[in-house]
Parts: sequence; structure tokens; C-alpha cells
Amino acid sequence: MRKTVIFVMWLAAGQVLLPAQLFAGTDLSTSVTSGKDHYLASYTSLSLRLMDELSLDLSYNYSNIGTAKDAPEIISDPEPVQTFSGGLRAELTSSLSVRGNYSITPKVEGYEAHGLGAGLTVTFIGFPVMGEEVTSGYFNTFLDFDYTSTDNIYDVHTDSFTAFYRSKWGAYRPIIVPAKNSTEMIKQTSWTIGITETIQQNTSLYLAYTHYAYDPNIEEDILLIKARQTNAMLFSLSPGLRGFPKYSYEARLAQEICSLINISADYLHLEVLQFTLNENGTPFNGTVVTLLDDFYESEGVKADSYTLGLDYYLTEHITLNASYNLYKEDYLDQSAYYTLGASISF
Repeated sequence: MRKTVIFVMWLAAGQVLLPAQLFAGTDLSTSVTSGKDHYLASYTSLSLRLMDELSLDLSYNYSNIGTAKDAPEIISDPEPVQTFSGGLRAELTSSLSVRGNYSITPKVEGYEAHGLGAGLTVTFIGFPVMGEEVTSGYFNTFLDFDYTSTDNIYDVHTDSFTAFYRSKWGAYRPIIVPAKNSTEMIKQTSWTIGITETIQQNTSLYLAYTHYAYDPNIEEDILLIKARQTNAMLFSLSPGLRGFPKYSYEARLAQEICSLINISADYLHLEVLQFTLNENGTPFNGTVVTLLDDFYESEGVKADSYTLGLDYYLTEHITLNASYNLYKEDYLDQSAYYTLGASISF
């Protein structure tokens, strides 16, 4: 199987933020990540408080996945991928907020995507126990529920080729299979449930689980049969992520060790469906079906990600960020990624 490198930058650059709550005013943040095989990505977000209960969120993600040394024939000098996202967050009550967003990835190398997302956060002042609340000021609980639907649209190009059909009399006759140029779509839906527990306002524990589903079912159905796929972007449907995630679960602990420094440790486990090229080697047996061009089939690959983060509060309004990520995929060497960033609020 062709192995590729997967990197999840803070779980889609936002799902691991602790806790999930509205900004007090305006917040601008940006970060740059570099890593193996000339990987380079940047993430910029802007949050604007439109009114007391309503905020506007905008983000921009740039990703240049580079060329993987273990699979240069799949990714060869790809063009950078850019994703734009915008959404609204509303605080309906002191304990309930909702959000919605829309994202778009402009077409590059025959691939584009657009998606919709919605979610809500329920807040408990105190720790909920069997329907009751422990009203101690040492605990705050945030329950997050999110749902997303993304259409991954890509061009399929099949070269014309000649197959030979063997008749019952033993004679061969050529059959020309015409070239195919079409647009295909894979719909990805996912849901996430997460819980954040803050203790004494300086310690946070985040736990989350995400499940993904696809139409067509790429895990059970052979994809792109009788089509030699020339669109490299099929193998990198998310910035920094090659393949289709199947599920993931995550645990993150953050601790403010003094008034100027906050540290965090994050563990993420996931399984990703990746494509393997199944080259047609079937001899002639009297059917055209077995003489199809090469096709791709998917196989699940498990991976683990470990991240250490550091926030330094330079001033009341400026924070500097740094993180180190160690990624290990089955049958691959470990890969390291480094992130530097800054945020300003006013």
C-alpha cells in the first residue's frame, strides 16, 4: 500500500480550543506550521463581536503539502490549497450558544470543496452530577455538539484504451473503451461531541470523539473503477490531511502555570481511509469487465498524534504561541511538525 503522511493541525484548526465560548471583543490570530516533506501551512482567523450576543468569525487556511518521499508518484509539485470560512455565533442564553459556518476551497488541480457546519455549546456553572449541579466556583463544564457536511468535487480523466474480447470460438477482437471526462463528488458528513472541564479557572481538560461517513461508501465500494485517476488532489482532500478520516478521539490538558504562561498536552488517535492503486493484471478470460484500466481502492490506516503547546501572554492583549507535534502512522517513521503563532485582542 502506498503510505502517505497525515498531519492534523489542531484538529482542523479550531476544534481543540478550550473552552468553546464567545470572544469579549475582537480577536485576530495567525500561525505558521512547517514539517516533513516541505510541508508548509498557515492559519489566520478573525472574530468580531457584532453585538453583545452575536459574533462573526472569519478564517483563511493555506496549505502546501509538498512532495512525499515515500509516494512521489502520487503528489508531484502540487499547487497550494486554500480554504476560506465564515460563520456566526450567537449566545442565546447564559448557558447556551449556537454557531453555523460555511467554507469553500477554490478549485485547484481539478479539486474543489464546499461545506456547511452547525453546532451548539451548553455551559454548566459547576460540575453536573446525576442531573444536579455542584455549584462550586472551581468547576465550569462546556458540552459541544457539532455537525458538518462537505462536498468534495473532483475531475476524473480516463485515457482511451483498447481491450480485447475473446469469443467462444477462441478469436480475439478489439474493443475501444473511450476516454472519460467527468466530474465526481464524495460527500463527507461528520459529527463531534466534546466536553471541556475547567478547574479553578486555570486548568482545562478537553475530551472529544468525531465520526465520519461518506457517500458513496468509499470503505466498502471500489472507487474510480475503470478510471486512471490523474487528479493528485484526490489524495489530499483537507489541507495537511491526505486521505479520508474515518473516526478520531482526542484528549487535551491545559494548565496555566503562572500569569504569563499556559502549557498544554494533546493526544489524538484517528483512522484514515487511504487509497491503494490496484494495477490490472488479470489475463484475458473472455470478459471485458476484467480488462478495465487501473483502479483505486481504500484501506484504513491508524495514526497517533502527540502535541505540546505553549502560550506566552506578552501583554494584556498580545499572546505568542508555539507548539511541537509528533505524528506516527502505521508502518511509517515518526514525523515532527512545528508551529509558531500570535494573537491580539482588543
